[in-house]
Amino acid sequence: PPPEGLSPHIGLLHPPDLATLIRHLAGARLFIGNNSGPMHLASALGIPSVIPCGPSALNWDPEWHRDRFDLLRQPLLPCQPCDTFDRPAGTCQNTAQPFHCLERWSIETVLDRALHRLSTSAA
Repeated sequence: PPPEGLSPHIGLLHPPDLATLIRHLAGARLFIGNNSGPMHLASALGIPSVIPCGPSALNWDPEWHRDRFDLLRQPLLPCQPCDTFDRPAGTCQNTAQPFHCLERWSIETVLDRALHRLSTSAA
């Protein structure tokens, strides 16, 4: 069952292997997730996506179909870029406001962006 408060129309996946994940992504109308391997697969497949961006470098952005992606990124934070050679990967460097880059994006904001992305992708 979906977590409490999540629409039954939204599917959460726990695929047992990569082939199953790719099959599910290929049939998806929209992908919402972090900057990750599944995001890059969605990008390669041309799946419209909404991506709240946290501590990842700009060069990790999707390579394909960028016009179908909403990258929700907090611009101009003093801690950016997050992942550099002299810092541990995937670690927030903002000690004053940890993960401030992600806190900006409320569930309502992500939902609005997702609905907008779906409506523009269907056109």
